[in-house]
Amino acid sequence: MPPTLPVRLQTLLPLIADIQADPGRDIRLTQLAQELEMSPHHLQRVFKALVGASPKRLAARIALERAAAALVSTDDAVLTIAMDAGYESHEGFSRAFRRHFGVSPASYRRRGLGDATDEEIGRHTAIAHGGAPCLGLHRASLGSAPRTTPMDYSIERKEMPETVFLYVERRVVQTDIASALGQMLPAAFQYATRRGYAFAGPPTCRYSNFSPGQVTLAAGLPVAGEATGEGDVQVGVLPGGPAATTVHVGPYEGLHLAHAAVESWVLEQGATAGDPWEVYLTDPGEVPDPAQWQTLVVWPLSK
Repeated sequence: MPPTLPVRLQTLLPLIADIQADPGRDIRLTQLAQELEMSPHHLQRVFKALVGASPKRLAARIALERAAAALVSTDDAVLTIAMDAGYESHEGFSRAFRRHFGVSPASYRRRGLGDATDEEIGRHTAIAHGGAPCLGLHRASLGSAPRTTPMDYSIERKEMPETVFLYVERRVVQTDIASALGQMLPAAFQYATRRGYAFAGPPTCRYSNFSPGQVTLAAGLPVAGEATGEGDVQVGVLPGGPAATTVHVGPYEGLHLAHAAVESWVLEQGATAGDPWEVYLTDPGEVPDPAQWQTLVVWPLSK
């Protein structure tokens, strides 16, 4: 997902928010194109470049992923869940579900979310309904809004819990961070969903091994309980213990200012920090105004 679509992104974010709010709506490319004053071909091309799928496929994916959350968090009949997802029959829903997840709805429900508690299941469902469906937009939205006046950051020292972290790792040129995260975060989310791992927190990216022009990214989601990786997806931990934190509000372009503020605080305290990470609290697909996006910046401190 190239970070060179600022004007198009601002045009498409409200549409993405509408699809995410009601994925069961009638998605007609010609009508959407007319509303946005684009040709259908141009809308399809730009939308796919940004999101990785057509409007119709994005809506279908969101509906199926929410259906998967409903299967493991409610006792609703499969047919009821299918109809809520916009399918007219149990058979059609089952075929689509199996294509997307590799198992039938019944098998997915039987497997469940392991030993997840009711609280963990509730958190998983909230994340599946919120930020998870549009993970490709996190940080891929760089360049989406003009730079704003620097914030006054409030730095807090917090005790962070140790969390199992399911992630994809990649070393990238720093100018490619946005497009890399647009691929890495969805890969980790889809893997966790297929394996039935309960999401324990919003999308997260950890930075390490900085060098002139390059950085190593570990991007994914915290999960509850044990997990195993496969292929490009790895399992690690976000360390627990003391950390210096702040919340950046606004476009992602300004995140370097939040990191600089935390780093200055750490130096003033005479402390030593480890590899920092960002937690993307706001889903750009749900909140289309970049001025309202919130990102938690965490610098773990040596104990």
